[in-house]
Amino acid sequence: MIECGSGLVGRDVSAMGMLLLARPSGLAIYCSQEMRIFRNFDVRAVYTHPFLLMIVGHVLAGSLSLIQMILLLKTGQSIGKGIVGIRVVGVSDTTVPGFVKIVLLRTLVPWALAGIPHASVSIWLADTLFIFREDRRCAHDLIAQTRVIKI
Repeated sequence: MIECGSGLVGRDVSAMGMLLLARPSGLAIYCSQEMRIFRNFDVRAVYTHPFLLMIVGHVLAGSLSLIQMILLLKTGQSIGKGIVGIRVVGVSDTTVPGFVKIVLLRTLVPWALAGIPHASVSIWLADTLFIFREDRRCAHDLIAQTRVIKI
C-alpha cells in the first residue's frame, strides 16, 4: 500500500498543471475589463486578445486532460502520479483497470457528484477523507474498485 496522502499529492500535482494552463485565460479577461474601464481602447482590440488567450488556454487544458487520460489508461499513472511514484491498479491484481473503471467510475462519477449545487465541497471532502481508512482508499477508489500502489 501507499503512504497516507501520496495519492492526494499525485492528484494535486496533476491539477496544478491544469490550473496553470486555465488561469492565464481568466486573468487575461479580467485585465481586459480593467483596461477598458480605465483607458479608451478600441473595444475590438481589448476583446480580441483575451478571447484568443481563452481559446488557447482551453485547447491546452483539453490537450493535457487527454494526455492524462491516455497515460492513466496505458500505465495507470497521470503525470502527477508518475512524479510521486504511484499508480492506479485493480483491487484484486496489479493490472491497470480499463476505461470504465478509470475514466467513468473513478473520474466522471466524482465530478458529477461534485456538481450537485451546495454539496460539492462536502462531497469532495468526504471523498478525500476516505484516505484515512485502514486500506487508504478514497471513495472514488471504492466506487471504481481500484487502489493506488507505490512503484
